[in-house]
Amino acid sequence: MKTLLLLLFLVTQALAQFEEKGPAPAFYAEVKKVITTLSQQDDFDERTDNKMRTLANKGAAVIPALVKIFKEDSGSRSRGSVIAFLEYTHADISPAIGAIEEALKKDLAAWSDRYWTGQAISLVSKRNATLGREFALVALRHSTESLVQSAAIDSLQNSGKTEDVPVLQEFAERIRSKSSYSANLAIKAQKAATTLQNRVAK
Repeated sequence: MKTLLLLLFLVTQALAQFEEKGPAPAFYAEVKKVITTLSQQDDFDERTDNKMRTLANKGAAVIPALVKIFKEDSGSRSRGSVIAFLEYTHADISPAIGAIEEALKKDLAAWSDRYWTGQAISLVSKRNATLGREFALVALRHSTESLVQSAAIDSLQNSGKTEDVPVLQEFAERIRSKSSYSANLAIKAQKAATTLQNRVAK
């Protein structure tokens, strides 16, 4: 009986691993190559950009590959490159948004990653305003990175609610005196709060 239970356990584990890895999605190799190249570049490269645009034009067919790469490599530059790629597509990127949501909710330490988290908030806000607002509120409370904070302010200014006004005002007050750049962020946050207030007043 014990042997049978052990065998069933091993089979279940093997199936789970197979389902997790699974076969490579369509265009995986091509997309992976572009993402790897993008991750290694510091400057704009027209040839790489053209390759990305060509693959992005395939629409929904490349989304599973991008999701797989995003999950496989948690490196800042790799995930930033995946998000940059997603911004070129005009297809439904809901599966990718789901992967980004899962990554951001998994660990608040992700907010300290300035390379891709700000990009993620911007992208999510464009495709799902409600979810983008949720991430933005968390970012303003926990992130210490200016690029992430700036993206969060933009998101709230565009899709925030009246109850977000105090959050923006408190953030502005908290960082106002930290540095000259922080002072600029504080001004930006205060302007966003005023925009929300005026929007409601109308």
